[in-house]
Amino acid sequence: MRLLLLTFFLLFAPGCTLVVAGAAAGGVLYLEGALEAELDAPVPEAAEAAVRALEKLGLRRIDARSTGLDAEIVAETADGTELQLALEARGQSGSHIEIRVGTFGDEEMSRRILDEIEEELEGR
Repeated sequence: MRLLLLTFFLLFAPGCTLVVAGAAAGGVLYLEGALEAELDAPVPEAAEAAVRALEKLGLRRIDARSTGLDAEIVAETADGTELQLALEARGQSGSHIEIRVGTFGDEEMSRRILDEIEEELEGR
């Protein structure tokens, strides 16, 4: 189903940015302003790593809510741009993360945040 939706967007959504790259824990997809990736950690661990990564980058956390199945983290940059991170459980020991910076997204900053989260998870 995802492949069908992806094909539809590629064919009928001109101007959309699509970038797919390989990553150690799975694929990374940047589509319509959001970066999506699979993490090799359950949601609680991934959420804690995300909070540490945001703090390490000097981003101000506004809100963070987490359960064993999902998490939502909101932060902001020095200029007030809002960041949203959403995590969902994938199986027993994995999670899916979506990172959006601002309204229209910022791929470079999203990738930097993901890199920091992955570094935090490696150091666990």
